[in-house]
Order: sequence, then structure tokens, then C-alpha cells
Amino acid sequence: SGVKVEPSPLWMQARLISAGIRPINNLVDITNYILLEFGQPMHVFDYDKLKGQEIVVRMAEKNENILALDGKSYQLSATNLVIADGAGPVAVAGVMGGELSAVSADTKTIVFESANFNHVSVRRTGRTLNLHSESSNLFEKSLAPEGTYPALMRAIELAMELASAKVSSEIFDANNAKPSKETIVLNEKKVADVLGVSLEAGKITHILKSLGFEVTEGKDNLKVDMPWWRVNDIEGDHDLIEEIARIYGYHKLPSVLPAGTIPVSYEVNNYFSDMDKVKDILAGFGFSENYNYSFISEKLVKNCGLDLEAHVKISNPLTSDFEYMRTMLAPGMLQSVADNENLFESINIFELSKTYLKEEENQLPVEINHLNITIATNDQEKAFFELKGVAEALLQKLNIQAYEIKVEEGNSVWGRGQMTELVILGKVIGQIGMVNQEILHLFGIKKSVAMAELDFEALSEFINPNPVYIPIAKFPGIELDLSVEVNTKTSYGEIAMAVREVNSLIEEVNFLSEYRGDKVTEGTKGLAIRITYKDKEKTLKLEEAQAVHEKVVAQLKKLYNIKVR
Repeated sequence: SGVKVEPSPLWMQARLISAGIRPINNLVDITNYILLEFGQPMHVFDYDKLKGQEIVVRMAEKNENILALDGKSYQLSATNLVIADGAGPVAVAGVMGGELSAVSADTKTIVFESANFNHVSVRRTGRTLNLHSESSNLFEKSLAPEGTYPALMRAIELAMELASAKVSSEIFDANNAKPSKETIVLNEKKVADVLGVSLEAGKITHILKSLGFEVTEGKDNLKVDMPWWRVNDIEGDHDLIEEIARIYGYHKLPSVLPAGTIPVSYEVNNYFSDMDKVKDILAGFGFSENYNYSFISEKLVKNCGLDLEAHVKISNPLTSDFEYMRTMLAPGMLQSVADNENLFESINIFELSKTYLKEEENQLPVEINHLNITIATNDQEKAFFELKGVAEALLQKLNIQAYEIKVEEGNSVWGRGQMTELVILGKVIGQIGMVNQEILHLFGIKKSVAMAELDFEALSEFINPNPVYIPIAKFPGIELDLSVEVNTKTSYGEIAMAVREVNSLIEEVNFLSEYRGDKVTEGTKGLAIRITYKDKEKTLKLEEAQAVHEKVVAQLKKLYNIKVR
């Protein structure tokens, strides 16, 4: 009681500032000074602001609120431990005090609190409220209960010295933690084996005692009792050996090369080598590899139009930005484009990483590697066809021949009618398409974005490590162009697939151009392709190529009702 609230003396302010803490007043500065000096967080309450002049430690009631010292109001839940008075919470236990019970210039009587809180409870509360402080950072590391009493004594001493305070009550001690005394058996031979140098038992004992340990020497072993301030730090004899090495001096330990032969494994894991191969190929195409977090925010999930319930929610996320496990790589890639689009004219990036699919309750999610290839540019048509070409070139490099690209209706990430599926031997590997304009707007992206999201687990089943040798043709081929009008819903891939099936003389079908405008019938588009005809047994005559060419036209008219331009 009888405290005088005023600025701290210059020496204390200087020490706090040098440690990165802003001086406030002598009482608050005392608690911050002790936090640095003893490693024990403390709090000071204005006694006259405590309703009923009482302090109760309890769990918060549902939907209780507290105005914290950072000026923000926080809604509490039944899992949050609080310090309360007769009316409600006045501090979030181990995290931060409340504004309504804080010391002010008019304060005359104070209550010092020196407490110890469960580290898991403090960590969970801090994550839930997204509220952190110097105190919570220490409590999360698990402090020893024995540290509360000396810190309180030091606070009383400084309050009497710096604030003219007088002790007006006894100490109220609600200690229910039994002092923990743990003993570790340390073998002298193990110390020598680990450090590579033989130390006498007396030397080991001297080092440990100098650090506050109690040591009892035996025949070949030492019984070591830990001081209370190291109980949560020392877990076994390996920690004691590290302490011995630290004090003895790392520079005194001998440097010896490891003996024996290095084990060599001749087993080749094709899966991981395939991952490296894909990354090398895409890097060779001029793409940069992305490394995004596996955790994403609720905002990213909703911005992509994905189902929030299908995502695994983290029970104790680091922040609200890392609350869910991703089911696709697309959210992180779109965020990367949004962060970088103003720095580059075009963006070519890829990521090959894990995604996490929700399983039944209390089951770990299924981890599946996905490959995402993204192109962001100002030219929408160029972006899609460039990405499609990159995907096809990648398949060729991986020696995958039997694939097709089918047009499908767009889902939440891809715009309606702007998505194709990559299919290999009847199995859907993933999607290639233009990202929905509404989604781009939510991310603040102004460029057009083409994206491929492929299931790498499925893709890897078809990768052939050995390319198939095809000899150079002995006889020349004949190239004939075909320009047609076809329904806008019919893709080039469907046309090319139908053309290849007409005759064995058709060796190659290549895309030339696509036209949409007033020069074609409404609802149709102009499509130009180049067909290469070749006979492996002889030189093909123009008349033979033209005969097959007419069959191609007839087949396309039958299947897609085309009109030759």
C-alpha cells in the first residue's frame, strides 16, 4: 500500500530499453525487470479496481470477454484459464493482463501476482486468441513452480525501494505443486565414449556441482540430482554429458574421423527419382519451383471456392493463416501469383508437394503428392495453350504416349467451360485450364492465370524410365492442312484423337490456329490443323494421302458435323 506511481529510475529504464522493453511506470517496470532478471513473469493489479477485493483462478465461462492491455477485446471460451475478481476476468492466465485492473497514476494499493501455469494451457490459449506476450513465451516453455517465491520477494524489495511501498498483508500462497526432485544415473564410461576423452569422476563432479547439480559418487556411476531451475531442461544422461562438454571446452575434445565403411544401398527408388526428373524438366522449361506451406487459411480455402468441411482443421494452429491442411496446391500458387505479379511481366512457376485429404474422424489424413504448373500472363489465350504445350512436352519427356486431353465442365477453381482433363489409359490424372475470373478477383490478380493440377501419385504409375527407340523414317511424309468450322464446345484434342483413328498412314496431327469471330457461324469456331501422312514401307503418293484426307473429313463430319472452310 501507499505506492507512488512515477517513472522508473534511469538505470532501470536503460536496462529495459537495452532488452527491447518500453518503460511504462515504476510498478509495471518492476514486473518486466524481474521477468528478465529471474525468467519469471509477474503481474501487478490495482487493488481498488478488483471487484470484491478478491482474486479467483478459474476457467473462463463461455462467451466471457476481457479487454486486454493491448487495447483489444477478446472473447473467451471454457478452455481458457483466467484470473478473475468478483465480477469477471481481469487477466488471461499466463498471457496478458486486463486493462480494467491495470495500474494507473492514481493507484495507491497494488497486488503482486507471481504464478506458474501449465505450459500446454498457455500455448493453447495463446493460439486460440492469437494473443502472445513475453510472459506467454516463457510459460509455453514450462517454468519451474519454485521460481515464483524468489521473484515475489524481489518484487517486494524493488517496490519498497522504488515506489515507497509498504507491505500490508501476508503472502497468500496457493501452492499445490510438490517440488519435483529427479535423479539421473550417469555412467563414467559413457561420458568417455561420447566425448572421446576420459575424465576423472572428480572432474565431472566438480563441473556438475558448479552448475547447481547435487552429485553422489558411486563405483562406476554418478547419481545426479537436478536443481529445480533445470528440471524441465535436463531429460537424461545425454543432457548431462552435453553440460560437461560445454564447461570442459569443445575445443579440448579430440577430432577423429569416423571409422568403418559407409553403407551403400543399391536399391533404386524410382518414385523419388521421378520427382527429381519432373522438377529438372520443368526447370529446364524455364519454370521456377515454389515451396508453399502445407497449412492455409480459411480465407484461401473460400477464395478458391473449395469445401471448407473437406479440409483437415488444425486443433492448435500457429496463426489463423495456418488453420487448415491444403487439399490442393492451387490456393498457395494463386497467392504466390498475387504476391509477385507486379514484379514480373509473366510468371511461370510449379510446385510438387503433398496435399492432405480428410479421412474418417480420429484418422490421419491421406497424403498425396500433387504437381501444380501455373502460368500467369496478360494474354489469356496464350497462357492456356502454352500451359497445354508444357504439359504435353512433360509427358513426352516422361515417355508417356497414350494420353488424351478432354474438355470438361469447370469446377470451383476453373472457369465454366475452361477446363480440360488429362487422361492416361482411361485414368484421370488431373485438370488443366484457366482459373475462374471471380477467383482471380478475390486474390486481387489482374493477369490471366492458366493452371494444371495433377495427381503425381497417379502420373508416376505411367512414367517409363526407358524411352522407346523409334528409328528415323526412310521415306518422306506428306503434310496436308485442314481448316474447319466446328462447335465451340468441341476441343482440338477431341478432333486430333478422331483424326488419328482414321488410318494408320496418319503419323502426326498438329494444331495450327483457332479463330472465333464474325467470320464464322455463331456458336462455332474456326480450327486449322496440319496432318502428316507417311508410309513406313514406301514413298507415299499424293493421291494416296489425299484419299485418306477425304476419309478424315468424312469422319469429322459424321462425328462433329464440321464444315470445311
